[in-house]
Amino acid sequence: MYGFLCEYDKAKDFENNTWVNLTGEITKGYYYGDIPVLKILSIETCQEPEDPYVNVPSDDYIPTAVIY
Repeated sequence: MYGFLCEYDKAKDFENNTWVNLTGEITKGYYYGDIPVLKILSIETCQEPEDPYVNVPSDDYIPTAVIY
């Protein structure tokens, strides 16, 4: 799970804890250095998922990338 800073002109129009589906473009931003920023292209509200949490991988998890 990874979170992106997002850029959207009307973000403050959403109530706290609003769930959304969005489509965006990853762009280069700056926050104490260069970082990826998601520029929102489309956004719509949705219902909270049945299980909104990211769970710890089980023992059968196989990583697909290694960070050195």
